[in-house]
Amino acid sequence: MYQRLVALDAARHAKLGVVPLTNYGFAKATLSMPVVISEIADIAREYPIVFPTQGNMPVALMGVEAGSNAYVGPEGDWRAVYVPAYMRVYPFAAVRVPASPEGEAAEPRIVVSIDEASRLVQEGEGEAIFDDEGQLAGPAATAVALLRRLRAASLRTEALVQAIDTAGLLLEQPIRIRAEGRRDREITGIRVLNERALNALPAKKFEALRKAGALPLIYAALLSWANFSQGPIGKSHPLVGGAGGADA
Repeated sequence: MYQRLVALDAARHAKLGVVPLTNYGFAKATLSMPVVISEIADIAREYPIVFPTQGNMPVALMGVEAGSNAYVGPEGDWRAVYVPAYMRVYPFAAVRVPASPEGEAAEPRIVVSIDEASRLVQEGEGEAIFDDEGQLAGPAATAVALLRRLRAASLRTEALVQAIDTAGLLLEQPIRIRAEGRRDREITGIRVLNERALNALPAKKFEALRKAGALPLIYAALLSWANFSQGPIGKSHPLVGGAGGADA
């Protein structure tokens, strides 16, 4: 999705503007997007939620064919009512910069960056990124504020996923793709909520998850699997099937 991310700089980007985000063609090859707990109810209504084996964030699954986001229409329209927050901040992003080996930065830093290659970024067009005093303005200021909120929400979400995983409720399970006249194939590297393990959870562990605030994420993930058959993925791939992970 991002092609040329560079740190946002008042001098370098003084003359640049951002045009409104109305076309999502930039995401046509994006197959998943991290989601945070504060948007989980909206996500569950329209997207399947899975948990990659690499990483501690749930993601909204958006496609099962390489390079084909089922939620992006042929004209760049978005085929869902709710657009995930991490999609809405484009062309901006929060980039994690590793600690400097020379000791200049003892801890990793989060740097607000912009995709200079984005069609949304234009010189002399759209709303200016910086005002005359070098301060963030307009949609850029709004996006950066959202990025900061997402950073805090991501830390909270990661903690919830860790609690769910520690309780033994995440099961690594492929998604099987069945196609007429072709051999079945599988998408691997994902985990799903194990409903059977949830139902067998001792009361004490269930109560611990409730107190941690993990239940909304658990139930949202389970309910979201209906979107394989009812949402854009199911409509474009009617023979997509989860391999039983939700209740295995």
